Amino acid sequence: ATPAQFGFVHLVAGEFDYFLKGHARDITDVDKLQGEVLIALPACATPRTFFVKREVKENERLPF
Repeated sequence: ATPAQFGFVHLVAGEFDYFLKGHARDITDVDKLQGEVLIALPACATPRTFFVKREVKENERLPF
């Protein structure tokens, strides 16, 4: 896994500083990404990982 596999990186307000969306082939790639790439970044003290179960809506306006 490499940083180029991230679809987007956002600077956010709240509990996290950055939100990154990426894709991995399997759990081994996720482990490599977190253990070798993210943790090596000077500002990344506590990476948190979330898995998407299903995409509901993306890149569309919500009706409100």
